[in-house]
Amino acid sequence: MKSKIYAFVLLFFMSVILTAQDNAMQILNGPWKFTYDDKNEGFDKEYYNIDPDKSDWKTVVIPTFWGDAEYDGIGWYARTFTPDEKYKGNNVAVFFECVDDDADVYLNGEKIIEHKGYNVRFNKDITGKLKFGQKNTLVVKITDGGGAGGLCGEVYLQEFRDSQDLMKSKYFSRESTPLPGWTKNTLIYELYVRAHSKKGDFITVIDDLPRLKKLGVGCIWFMPVFPIGDVKRKGTMGSPYAIKDFMEVNPEYGTKADFQRLIDAAHDHGIRVIIDIACNHSAWDNWLLKEHPEYYTKNENGNIVHPAGTDWTDVADFNYDNADLREYMWKALEYWVRDLDIDGYRCDVAELVPDDFWAEAYKRLSAIKPDILMLAEGAHPRLHINGFNLTYAWNYRMTIAKILENKQKPEYLAEVMEKDHYRYPKNTKHMIFTENHDKKRTVEFFGDDKDLLAAVLNLSLPGIPMIYDGQEVGAEQTPSLFEKEPIEWDFDNHYYEFYNQYFQIRQNNHAFSKGKFQITNTNQPDKVLAYSRITDHNRVLIIGNITGEKVSVRIQSEIREFQHLMGEIPVFTNGSLRLELPANGFSVIKTQ
Repeated sequence: MKSKIYAFVLLFFMSVILTAQDNAMQILNGPWKFTYDDKNEGFDKEYYNIDPDKSDWKTVVIPTFWGDAEYDGIGWYARTFTPDEKYKGNNVAVFFECVDDDADVYLNGEKIIEHKGYNVRFNKDITGKLKFGQKNTLVVKITDGGGAGGLCGEVYLQEFRDSQDLMKSKYFSRESTPLPGWTKNTLIYELYVRAHSKKGDFITVIDDLPRLKKLGVGCIWFMPVFPIGDVKRKGTMGSPYAIKDFMEVNPEYGTKADFQRLIDAAHDHGIRVIIDIACNHSAWDNWLLKEHPEYYTKNENGNIVHPAGTDWTDVADFNYDNADLREYMWKALEYWVRDLDIDGYRCDVAELVPDDFWAEAYKRLSAIKPDILMLAEGAHPRLHINGFNLTYAWNYRMTIAKILENKQKPEYLAEVMEKDHYRYPKNTKHMIFTENHDKKRTVEFFGDDKDLLAAVLNLSLPGIPMIYDGQEVGAEQTPSLFEKEPIEWDFDNHYYEFYNQYFQIRQNNHAFSKGKFQITNTNQPDKVLAYSRITDHNRVLIIGNITGEKVSVRIQSEIREFQHLMGEIPVFTNGSLRLELPANGFSVIKTQ
């Protein structure tokens, strides 16, 4: 399901628990006022100011996305608070863990921050700006460009000593859950059985395994393979995330024996298998709802409800305060690993399920299979210390998009990555991608003149690369979650040639999987994004022209020899690498 449009509320008590022991932090989560601004008149009406009446704004609990998942535009958040007296005479900053997408922040009517970028932690030194002994007003204007937007991360005040201290999150000193060794230099392939072939079954996927192995796929992530609910179903066929039974397979795909054959065949080809599961909710006709209604969230009238603040009317929300529900879901997770030998899970809306549930799940699953992979749909740092090896690199995709749209300069990438370094636990890894089942195809999102450049840049950043079913042939149609829309396979095109070549290069150059990231200076800093992945033995240099015009690039270097891997071919003259990059052109080079 759509991580970016999740109108989830990251439970306030979690934030308090995580930070209660930090005496230098004042939490500003909890109740805020909120209003939509579809006419973009909030600034003229001075929503940012202290005085305007906000009594008609609704109350929401931060962190959250706004409730209308289809609304793209502007929303305003506001709250008053009295700063702790301990900040008097000390350096203090206001921190935002995440906004979606961009934010203008006002303190007591004064604009203090203009931030660009989803899921990028940011802060502002407000020393001397707080009014002690009285109410202060914090207002945040969110501008969102796709899916539900919102103030989706924690907000707090914190003392600091220096600029580096400002960058460190409370997770920085922690250690991330380690990745299993088999993930090094692998490629994850998200596969939607319904759309993968006209038959849309397990057996047909078996026939495609040799091709996927040749492409470089080391792990297949199967979108949910469970039976789909009929009650309140969306569309003709329903969403695979409306799960009718957590221990059975969708009969439209085949039998459980067929799925076992598929898993075994994948393993025979050296391909690991993870399956997608939504532990946050179930279909309305899941047997649990009839036999264990106490497992579900109920409103004040005692009626079971769908997840709050969402349009997911085809699913019923689980209540994880119930210990028996937790035990059942742990058993379900254990079942597929122990009995069918899958290699892990991609966990839908992982941030909506309590952290301690995931921590215990990881403990139990690791006891069955020590090299289990747990991939969370989400990006919060706390996931990495609560049972997840891997999270989404949502901000990398958006960062590359902003650079290619010339909304940010190339140097912005290094800024984002530096912030991530201090935001996440040590040794954190993300899944990098340019598209998935919730997002537009690469060809559509970046444009067919920039799609290959976007793929080269994004999929060569630190992390585990993932491509979505059909991406390797330049598919333009994102298959519906609710209907049957088979992928149109055309292997005789430049996309298939490109992705085959690129992933072979990745497999043969370990700098991509374990090399240090470093920005490379060029003579065209505003027109060219260039960076290196460096190990002790070699270096891979990626150079991309982010403009729509031809650019002459020069890189000063002591390098005397290089190996051209793909893209435009450079020449070495007078102590520098030179190359002519066409509009949106790129070059990938290996050096010693």
